[in-house]
Amino acid sequence: MVRVLIIDDDKDICLMLSKFLKKNNYEVDIAATGEEGLKQLRNTEYALVLCDYRLPDMTGIDTLRKIKLLQPATAVIIITGYSDVKTAVETFRYGASDYVTKPLYPDELLVTIRETIEKNEKRNSGETASDEPKSESSKKSKPSSSSEQFISGKSAQALTVQRYVELIAPSDMSVIITGETGTGKEFVAQSIHKLSNRAGNPFIAIDCGALPKELAGSELFGHMKGSFTGAINDKPGSFELAD
Repeated sequence: MVRVLIIDDDKDICLMLSKFLKKNNYEVDIAATGEEGLKQLRNTEYALVLCDYRLPDMTGIDTLRKIKLLQPATAVIIITGYSDVKTAVETFRYGASDYVTKPLYPDELLVTIRETIEKNEKRNSGETASDEPKSESSKKSKPSSSSEQFISGKSAQALTVQRYVELIAPSDMSVIITGETGTGKEFVAQSIHKLSNRAGNPFIAIDCGALPKELAGSELFGHMKGSFTGAINDKPGSFELAD
């Protein structure tokens, strides 16, 4: 059975998650403090650690860093009551696999746990084996050089944005970029893509504002030949093209 450690000082959350995960065939241990959790990590190997961002004796980041020192291959999901980019970036920077926000919904959390463990196992077991194919695919399908048409800023603000890009790019997080016309949203999007694990795959940009209502479904989801007048060929949608 897959073993999971929950580090949280909220007894109700620990009890709820423990019962739920045990019903779904996980072995579960609980720790109320960071130090208690680290003690268990010294004696037991875990596939995943669910760790609260705010603990009574240390911060979630401090705990995360120590977890990664004790068990580098263990996946860590941070539980936080604050959903903001700064928190997310900080957790990924120190090795978190994902982060979830309170209130916790067990069914959604279970999906996240399963996906995180699966990805982590593939990363740990297939890193060496996948190095060669990955580099080969990136040679065949280089990212668009259109990002080179942009000029990188040198101001303090531009450098801060670039640091966020570098921290967020290796993760699987969804990112929303806001700003007025001409402030460089497309440049940031392409920069994230270029530094991500998907750099060798297509970068699909869609101008949603320019999509006519009648054609939006076809553009986004694709269509089969003959599905409507004028559909003379099968057309893959943008979601499929972007995988």
